[in-house]
Amino acid sequence: MKPSQSLLSNFEAEIAEYRQHGYIPLGLHQDSIVVSATPEAVEELGYSIEELLGMNSWFLFDASSFQEVASKLFQKSSIEYNAVMKRKDGTTFNAHLSILHTHIGDETVRFVFYKVKL
Repeated sequence: MKPSQSLLSNFEAEIAEYRQHGYIPLGLHQDSIVVSATPEAVEELGYSIEELLGMNSWFLFDASSFQEVASKLFQKSSIEYNAVMKRKDGTTFNAHLSILHTHIGDETVRFVFYKVKL
């Protein structure tokens, strides 16, 4: 699946609901590659859109969260949990994540909605 900002437009209703509650969406391919990102994600994470699209999403998580993220990300049902995420500059932040699984053709796309925990 080719990375694209427009992928998010196919799921506008679901994304709008999450955004209402302060969540920032990222679309991940079944191989954990970022395939869509919003301006909010670009701003919060410190990467350009060109850097985010096609990036392995594991670079967005702190090593302390790898095991938990790995155990939750590939479950087939939607799930919520907490993780430590990492910005481009190396700073970390606690985030609440909600994952929505969907299919586009034969491929699985996971929308990871994250909210910075204050």
